[in-house]
Amino acid sequence: MLSGSAGVEGPAGMDNAGEARDLYGFTRDTDGMLLENGGTERSRFALERDELPSVFGWRDKRVGAHVAPPTVGIGKRARYLADQSESRTHIAGSTISNDASQRAFQLEESGGQWSKGKSCETFNPLGPYLVPAGDLDYSRSQPHSSVNGEAQPDSSANAPIFSVDYLVWHLSQYMTLESRDVVNTGTPQGVALSARFPSLRSGDVMPTSVDQLGEQTQQLVNSVKA
Repeated sequence: MLSGSAGVEGPAGMDNAGEARDLYGFTRDTDGMLLENGGTERSRFALERDELPSVFGWRDKRVGAHVAPPTVGIGKRARYLADQSESRTHIAGSTISNDASQRAFQLEESGGQWSKGKSCETFNPLGPYLVPAGDLDYSRSQPHSSVNGEAQPDSSANAPIFSVDYLVWHLSQYMTLESRDVVNTGTPQGVALSARFPSLRSGDVMPTSVDQLGEQTQQLVNSVKA
């Protein structure tokens, strides 16, 4: 995870007591080089030995539980994997992603390219933690989300049609996944496009969370053209 003021954030890890520890003396960023070279395990070792200073003024709120199943972070290049059993060795860990969509860009102005509705600045916020793959039981990764206190799509990591291992294997047949790439693993039932819930508006507050992965919260504001 990152800790600090916007624009000057630094890498941090959470110890077993829920306290953020400064990783800056250990690594300058949670980048591909760190993930490819066993950085998550080395960070865990340093945390367990109590070798890292605290990040002053930050405590984990311990809110268990997302608007989508866990987002996978790639830790090692995945290219033409032979089968699904190889996927886990290429996964660094999982985090939360708020997979927002601008539906007008996606459906009315896209020209068939859905990526236009997914690529606005500030979309797809990640965090707060990257949980190592070996520490996560996907069968218990229940996602939760709400808007202004009203519960939104609520699904289970067991609900998606394709497993995390299948998705990483399948994507590797068509593209090369590099370390620090992220894979959003699916969309739960009941998104606004289904008409079950209204579209988001400026001022809306939306917490999203996944069991074992923590919680993130965003407040929507209108975009400003500079």
